[in-house]
Amino acid sequence: MPSFTSNSEAPDGTPSGIDGRWVTRDIPEQPWYLLLAVVLCAVAMGTAGWEVYARSLGYGPSLDDTPNLWAPQRARAVGARRDQVVFVGDSRTLFDMDLAVFRNEIGGPEPIQLATVGSNPLIILEDLAKDTSFAGTAMVGLVPGLAAAAAGPPVANPTRFVTHYHHWTMANRMELPLVIWLNERLAFLNEDLTLARLIETKLPLPERPSVFSPRLPPYMYTLDRNRQARMTEAVATNGALQHQIQQGWLPLFRGPPRPAVFTPEQWGKMLSDGWESNLRRFKQSVASIQARGGRVIFSRPPSSGELYALERKNTPNAAFWDRVLAETGAPGINFEDHAELQGFDCPEWSHLNARDATEYTKRFARILKAQALF
Repeated sequence: MPSFTSNSEAPDGTPSGIDGRWVTRDIPEQPWYLLLAVVLCAVAMGTAGWEVYARSLGYGPSLDDTPNLWAPQRARAVGARRDQVVFVGDSRTLFDMDLAVFRNEIGGPEPIQLATVGSNPLIILEDLAKDTSFAGTAMVGLVPGLAAAAAGPPVANPTRFVTHYHHWTMANRMELPLVIWLNERLAFLNEDLTLARLIETKLPLPERPSVFSPRLPPYMYTLDRNRQARMTEAVATNGALQHQIQQGWLPLFRGPPRPAVFTPEQWGKMLSDGWESNLRRFKQSVASIQARGGRVIFSRPPSSGELYALERKNTPNAAFWDRVLAETGAPGINFEDHAELQGFDCPEWSHLNARDATEYTKRFARILKAQALF
């Protein structure tokens, strides 16, 4: 490629290049198409290798549970009528409710799944209550320890989803189909394979006594376009993995330790005040939805083992479940009150596997019909 010169000057008037001239050097001819083919082959081989490795670790194609995936489901709830069921809650509601089975038993439109992992259900219930077009049936899964939270991740996580929905942009909507298409085909895109999550779940870093930072569980469920979650087979069958997750739940459900600056009485009052405030907000949200012709039904999903014992000790029904029903006047189904909902063993103490979720949903729906709630 021949070089050329120019008598152009720099913007400040000084000469540029050599002897006041712009100078370029010759670029030798190269087999550009061959180089492009080599680069593409290298990228393809690297991608394939990473995909094979991700699958060897037990990962499979699955959608990441992001606010952008949640937003279209929230949009479906706009203008909902009484026959439209909307599930609200935390990961137990997300795992334990089989949407197809529920619809087959109850009928009506396809249920909407709005439950989010590790969340106080109050946040999303309030968002539905503030939506004057919503007059559907909110099925609210209640884990007392999360429903009592007044701050922290149980509040911040669902708030992030709600905020994203109310600021949902055209760019968000346009990128979602491509993200879904890729995630449904490639396991290595799983959000649990980010560096931060790998460090969090794989490195045996010691816990600092002064910092409340319980380990979150590793990859344990898959998700589809309707946000139907399924526990992975590894979590359902691998005893060592189950034990790892179980030991993560215990400190998480014990709650944060009392800071030294508070006396036990002060700390207890703060927690109690937060719960009382949440109760008032639950009552207001239920009343708002009922006033429009909608309804709210609470549910208490099952738990097992030491986690169930811990929940019974720290969040007894009389102080939490019973009070929610009494304050709101809404009906509820607690698995402890129905023989047909008992006997399900949660492999990692907190969620049902895919097979049991199907059976649990069937029995749960039939109780709803028997109590004339549907």
